[in-house]
Amino acid sequence: MMYRRSIVLALMLTTSLVAGCSKQPAPVESAPPPPSATTAMPSAQALDPDVTRAMLDTGAMNAQYAAHFENEKLVRIDEQRVLQSGAALRGEYTYQGARLLHYRGGKIAGPATLDLKFDLQGVLLSGRGPDVTDEDIAAIRNRAQLLRSHALAQRATRIHSSGH
Repeated sequence: MMYRRSIVLALMLTTSLVAGCSKQPAPVESAPPPPSATTAMPSAQALDPDVTRAMLDTGAMNAQYAAHFENEKLVRIDEQRVLQSGAALRGEYTYQGARLLHYRGGKIAGPATLDLKFDLQGVLLSGRGPDVTDEDIAAIRNRAQLLRSHALAQRATRIHSSGH
């Protein structure tokens, strides 16, 4: 009789545990996820195999760009960025290898237009004017490097996920 009670008690305990575990947990209120530093636009990838399109959100600005490749080497990035103020700016970066050779477009955080040309050692050849500061040039170089790194990573991810 004792044995039978133990089995019944064990079955009741198991049943209550299973019933307790199968309940859905109460919804937990959580903050929205932080803005992503990188968000690819995979649907646009299929348009042209030599162009990688992506979005980049750095908090201070949102940008979308098209990175153009020739023989698997990055040669140009066309960027459209929107500042927190809502201002929309464009920029075109031309590369040779890892070097920025030419930038044409708005200053990083303002509408004034720049047209900067660099040599292969990174020396500014043209584009300095009274309204172009060293900070403006450094900001363009930094932005060019960030976009280049992001575009190469997006390209590698795309190639890896497609199995090539």
